Amino acid sequence: MPPIDVTAHEGTSMPVAAAPDGGTLAIDLEGSIWTLPAEGGTAKRFTDLFSTRQPAWSPDGKWIAFTEDPPLAGAARWRWMP
Repeated sequence: MPPIDVTAHEGTSMPVAAAPDGGTLAIDLEGSIWTLPAEGGTAKRFTDLFSTRQPAWSPDGKWIAFTEDPPLAGAARWRWMP
């Protein structure tokens, strides 16, 4: 997959993961995972939780894995969502 340039005007600690086909980005922003087209466009909230971080795509691009830090639960865990 060729490199994709991402320009962010504000924010800190915003991990970005590109889907295997390069068409969609998953972004950790404000504690939620968002997806948006790699060529630009409107972002859509993927998780409603405010404690999800570090998105990573499955090899087939059908799932997004992320860490979740539920309140009072201790260590983070990985979850997958279609």
